[in-house]
Amino acid sequence: MCYRYMEVVAHKHKSYYIFTIAKMKNTLLILVLTFIIASCEPFYDSSIKNNSSIILEFNRNTLEEAWDGRPYMPFLQTYALSEGSKIIYFDSTNLVSKYEVLPNSYFILEHGQGIKPNYDLFNKMTIISDDTLSLNGIKGIESSFKQVDKYQWQLTFK
Repeated sequence: MCYRYMEVVAHKHKSYYIFTIAKMKNTLLILVLTFIIASCEPFYDSSIKNNSSIILEFNRNTLEEAWDGRPYMPFLQTYALSEGSKIIYFDSTNLVSKYEVLPNSYFILEHGQGIKPNYDLFNKMTIISDDTLSLNGIKGIESSFKQVDKYQWQLTFK
């Protein structure tokens, strides 16, 4: 009787072991397929090439919705900083930043996953140089950028 009991218990454990391995294989397959599908998503880039200053006024409603109550000020204080640009000042009350773009450098305004930038993060953008260009709202900003490659938009201002 003891031998028969051990045989039944061993059979149950073997079935459970096979079921667990099959479940792990399915989970692994789903994860691999998810990563493959997600890696196919293109990335876009929207940049400004110039030798000037840029003033950005951020859209508070969009930020608060996207950040869902989490603090977004640290993000704004370092927004779009790259090798060719530096922040001159940041007004946390009005959500306005002023950047200086070095000669022959790019200011990366927006980049991310998808096929096209949407500029919904900004209320207004002003580029100060010999001439001043003031762009209001998403449509104003979007219309000033020209598509230079499949997923790349650029505004050249001298």
